[in-house]
Parts: sequence; structure tokens; C-alpha cells
Amino acid sequence: MREAKLGVELMPVERNAFDGIYRVEDLARVYAMVGEHEAAIDQLDYLLSIPGQISVPLLRIDPTWDALSENPRFQALLAKYDQPSE
Repeated sequence: MREAKLGVELMPVERNAFDGIYRVEDLARVYAMVGEHEAAIDQLDYLLSIPGQISVPLLRIDPTWDALSENPRFQALLAKYDQPSE
């Protein structure tokens, strides 16, 4: 956990928009793996609010996020950012 947080501190999105999002995603994954689901959802909410590779379809199929799938807040997050294709 400490190293994941340090990664975000050393490469914040504000300073490196391309690589910084990967550190935030890493932190979200660590939170999910250790059962800190609310903290993981906080990070995912941030990632979905900015341009990047994370998306609702990816969150639905990536097994990393399976532990969050029944969480009402995670479901609300998916609904919030689920954009139909134009």
C-alpha cells in the first residue's frame, strides 16, 4: 500500500498526465486487492472523470474489479459514467 501511494505522490497526474493515471490505477488495484473497496472506488471515480484509458466497459470485464461488482457505490459509479456510443 505504501509503495502504491508513493507512486502516486512521485508521479501525480497534475505533473504527468500520461503516466500519472497509471499510478492512480495501480493504487486503485491495490486498494481493491486488500479489501479497501471504498478507497478503490474513490480512485476509479477520479480516473473516470478525466481523460484516460480506464472505462466502464473495461471495469466490467477486468477481473481485478470483481470484488467491487456487488458494491452499490461501484454500480452507481458505472451507471454515472456509462456513456452510450454516439
